[in-house]
Amino acid sequence: MKTILEHAFETLRMGRVLCLIRPENEPSRRLAEKLDMVPEQQTEYASFQHIIYTRVH
Repeated sequence: MKTILEHAFETLRMGRVLCLIRPENEPSRRLAEKLDMVPEQQTEYASFQHIIYTRVH
């Protein structure tokens, strides 16, 4: 996952990356936080609640 973030920021020159994670998916939430992503808000997607995690370059 770190390589994906590096690619997004360095090669694609994106200023922000986000991911949607279901609230009950603790392993994915922990991984996002390990990658310095922060929860921003909740949203509904595909009829399920998700937390939007973001990281700004």
